[in-house]
Amino acid sequence: MKTIYGIAGKLYRIVRPVRASHYLAFIRRHGCVGCRSWNRHVDAMHTGSRGMGQKASDFDALPGCRKCHRELHEMGAWGFQDKHKIEFATLIPQFQELYRIDFEERYQELVAGQEAA
Repeated sequence: MKTIYGIAGKLYRIVRPVRASHYLAFIRRHGCVGCRSWNRHVDAMHTGSRGMGQKASDFDALPGCRKCHRELHEMGAWGFQDKHKIEFATLIPQFQELYRIDFEERYQELVAGQEAA
């Protein structure tokens, strides 16, 4: 007999966020998605969901200057997107595709590692 707890245990398994320093370095090479500045220092802004004491996956990062990065944390994701007229759900796959084109081998390694986890 299957219990609800047994099914829930399979549904709510722990998913570890991807850590990819090479991808973050790639993100930092681009201009800020908020103010579109190329003149300021650019950070990798983690935009995905996060848990207590845990960052989102590195694949959810977008380039942002320090001012916009701070603004993202202060306003939250929805407020930041509304203010700057951008959509994270559109930008993230575009940056991932650019990375895949530039670094096909590394991209495949990251995807394989994510599937194995």
